Amino acid sequence: MKHKLFLNILVILTIVTSKACFAEDAKNSFVAVVDVEKVVLESLAGKDLTKKLEARVEKFQKKFSEKESSLQKERDTIEKKQSVLAKDVLDKMVKDFQTKALDVQKSAQNERMEIEKAKSSALEEIDAVAKEITRDIAIERGIKVVSPMSTLLYFDPKTDITDEIMTKLDKKITKINFEVKGG
Repeated sequence: MKHKLFLNILVILTIVTSKACFAEDAKNSFVAVVDVEKVVLESLAGKDLTKKLEARVEKFQKKFSEKESSLQKERDTIEKKQSVLAKDVLDKMVKDFQTKALDVQKSAQNERMEIEKAKSSALEEIDAVAKEITRDIAIERGIKVVSPMSTLLYFDPKTDITDEIMTKLDKKITKINFEVKGG
């Protein structure tokens, strides 16, 4: 009997204390949520990164489109001349063409990797500042757990601190460093 009474009291205390931890809104909550994708895409720094990335990708596409066009013309020339050229001359032209095509392919692959590295570096910069802001908000409010929305099946919208993080992030950084090496 004493054991059952003790267990009942323990269960009631657990329920009461856990309800106290989950208050009505993010200002007094034990748990908060953040829409990380929104922070990255809609913050001023995120929009700046998107604009710079799109411009760089467009430049990349134009550059390699021109190189592909040049290679296509060279290939067409080789095909037209193949019936009139000596075999050794034709073989040399084909080999030179294949070398150029491989160089263009390697160059494009390297440039794609450099663009991706620059993008990752810029995203890490945004992420670091956003995490710092998130930590400061959590400490200020006594929030013990902050979780990305994308990992949750359900959450109370009152626990969302995304807009507050974005506001503070926009005050800290508006432009992002996006430098592609060798390009």
